[in-house]
Amino acid sequence: VIGYEPFQQTYNQALRNIEANPAHKTRIEPINAALGGHARKETWRYFPRRKGSSGKYTMQGFEHEAESELVPITILDADTEITRLLERF
Repeated sequence: VIGYEPFQQTYNQALRNIEANPAHKTRIEPINAALGGHARKETWRYFPRRKGSSGKYTMQGFEHEAESELVPITILDADTEITRLLERF
């Protein structure tokens, strides 16, 4: 399993979850990045209490926007990343 998690906070949670399941630990590769059309850095909105609402595009005027923070995100080039994976497997 290869998981892409762009937010540092939820990536850290994924690492804790993996550590809590040692039988599967060697079969999971978490990557702290998103995939896109080209590699770049962006700033996305993160909602600590509503993680599913986090992302590049969020609802304008969302009532809980004050509870969010802008965080840097690394985006990897999807073509390059898929090529890397195909070469590995």
